[in-house]
Amino acid sequence: MMHRLFLFTATFAALALAGSAQTAPAPQRPRIVGVAHIGLHTDNLDAARKFYSQELGFDEAFKLDKPTGGLMLVYFKVNDRQYIEVFPDWKGPEQLVLSHIAFETDNAQQLRDYLASKGVKVPAALHKGLDGNISFMIKDPDGHDI
Repeated sequence: MMHRLFLFTATFAALALAGSAQTAPAPQRPRIVGVAHIGLHTDNLDAARKFYSQELGFDEAFKLDKPTGGLMLVYFKVNDRQYIEVFPDWKGPEQLVLSHIAFETDNAQQLRDYLASKGVKVPAALHKGLDGNISFMIKDPDGHDI
């Protein structure tokens, strides 16, 4: 009799767990509050600096070096929440100058979980970039980094 009671309890627990998994609410999409930055490649950093700072009037806010040494990118400040990132030494085709585009959200983990629930391939975890921002990267249908 005790054996049957155990099986019933285990079966009941399995059914309860299955039922709770089915009724768990789907992740909600957090707000996407704007375009945080756009990353561009250039084969002429001096011309890019002149264009974005002198001609468009954006301040060169800061730059980041590669962990292995040498310049990785330069940031131009559009406003307090948006930047243009320029990556020097581009050697690829002219039409592929877009490096990536970044959207700002009020909850990166929730957005990652929401996208995963919709079948979007997402990384296993968020990461902290060299610039200190918490982020994750996905691909759009055309293969662009988002």
